[in-house]
Amino acid sequence: MLLPVMATSSATGDCDASPKGDPAGQLVHVIDDRTIAIAERPGNKRADGYQNILENPHVGLLFIDIEGTKAVSDLHGMAAADALLIEIARRFRETAREGDVLARIGEHAFALAIPDVDDPREVAPLAQRLRDALADPARPPLTDTPIGASVGVAFYPDDADDPAGVMAAADAAMYAAKGAGNNRVSFKPLAQAA
Repeated sequence: MLLPVMATSSATGDCDASPKGDPAGQLVHVIDDRTIAIAERPGNKRADGYQNILENPHVGLLFIDIEGTKAVSDLHGMAAADALLIEIARRFRETAREGDVLARIGEHAFALAIPDVDDPREVAPLAQRLRDALADPARPPLTDTPIGASVGVAFYPDDADDPAGVMAAADAAMYAAKGAGNNRVSFKPLAQAA
């Protein structure tokens, strides 16, 4: 699933990777909707009708910063950088699980919301596959300029109990990945309070 911040046509698979509106607000809305949908499943409500957060599956959130797009823009122009981001979005969408929500949230950043995570450890291989999709040897190279991705991972409700907090935790983890040398996957820093 792609958020409205990245319009897509299911019939053609075409996508527009330009951010629209308030991506962060739309992502919070999607996380809220997913959490509510999970909470409303049979067995996920307490006897008094309120959602029991502790019994809900995890929701994972990946913030993905694409590295090297500025060099592509400087060398080949903005149209080439935009085409690159569209292809990256397409590859990420193909790599993500069915039901995951992909959004472009910045000039060269994406977010992937992963509902129904049974075991948070299953997200690390997905994050690595997203990074690998940028340099898939079975496909033509994305560009002649080196690109990579720093990925930050956080979970609801483990790392924060509200969508904005999970987004902040994923963002902090992404910056930790960049600080560790770029093109890495990092989980929410343990020292950070949720």
